[in-house]
Amino acid sequence: NDTVGLITYMRTDSFRIADEARVAAKGYIQNRYGDRYIPEKPPAYRNKNNTQDAHEAIRPTYMDRPPESVQGKLTPDLFKLYKLIWDRFVASQMVPAQVENTTVIVAGKVANGDRYLFKTTGQVVLFDGFTTVYTEATDDESDEEGGSRMPVLNQGEPLKLDTLNREQKFTQPPHHFNEATLVKELEECGIGRPSTYAPTIATIVDRGYVKKEKKTLLATELGIITNSKLSEFFSGIIDTEFTAAMETRLDEIMEGKHVWKNVVEEIYTPFVSMLKRAETEMEKVNTDRPSDEVCEKCGSPMVIKTGRFGEFTACSNYPACKNTKSMRKELEIPCPECGGKILEKKSKRGKMFFGCENYPKCTFALWDRPVAEACPSCQYPLLVVKNQRGKNEQKSCPKCHQTVS
Repeated sequence: NDTVGLITYMRTDSFRIADEARVAAKGYIQNRYGDRYIPEKPPAYRNKNNTQDAHEAIRPTYMDRPPESVQGKLTPDLFKLYKLIWDRFVASQMVPAQVENTTVIVAGKVANGDRYLFKTTGQVVLFDGFTTVYTEATDDESDEEGGSRMPVLNQGEPLKLDTLNREQKFTQPPHHFNEATLVKELEECGIGRPSTYAPTIATIVDRGYVKKEKKTLLATELGIITNSKLSEFFSGIIDTEFTAAMETRLDEIMEGKHVWKNVVEEIYTPFVSMLKRAETEMEKVNTDRPSDEVCEKCGSPMVIKTGRFGEFTACSNYPACKNTKSMRKELEIPCPECGGKILEKKSKRGKMFFGCENYPKCTFALWDRPVAEACPSCQYPLLVVKNQRGKNEQKSCPKCHQTVS
């Protein structure tokens, strides 16, 4: 595989790179962009937290293989990944951009003699620096942080009015978080590590505390109620400062600065008091929603509940009747092992898979979507559709692995 050796692959939170990589990057920048883009001192980046630093940062292995030289040898997805790593690494070794924040006041006079002032702010780029290689995009198209780009203007320079649009604006609330801005907020609060951000977001989405609409994370009713109740009864723990301080304490335990039993006791004692108060005083909130189903065991209406693995239906006559049913989507394909129904399921990490409804008696499961077609080679009763991401989907046999056109 031609991709092997292009990039150093490893699990690391480090910003550190080897001296030979820094020297190679300097030579590449000098030859490609010129001396103006080389900083006087080699840039050095440090981790904000006491994270693992046993390995270098992820970077290109060889600076003599720029993205354009390997484009035809990689799949589209691998090429995008390689170019992203390449561009960010090269940009990290270049001088910063020089940007001038500018406020422009335009004065004028209308026909009746009334004077007016228009004011705008923006940025004038004096030197593009590392932005000639890489500029970080934003997931929010309406994000105007940093202002818009402006041309170079001189005091007293006459301006021609092309169009005049009248628009009234009101103070807007802060934007909802998306995944990128939520990670940025966690970093600023000192919470989590790069390896924990994705599982954290997956957990709050899978458990129904937030929902994703396009790229935006919106709090659900369950999430708002849960946050309100926990903040009321566990105010000292449901707090970003507590979480950040706890992570620091854990790092200090690892360094031998604290005895772990003392730290746990310091937190556990007040937590027990909070828990006892919540058990007696916290009002139970019913978030059940009605459904069109009727319990086949007792005839009572079924309601839709939300659990840690998503929504499910349960009998409203609980605890007298403890009947529950999954709301997973059923495929009209019988299980080839036992004849049961195949259901869409989610793993503990939120990845979709397909499994038999009779689990754990039947352990049949597939990662790829099954279709009701028999394999022409071994006559296995179904095939699976593999998503090639950008290419035509292919069908293959999960038993003999024969590709079917």
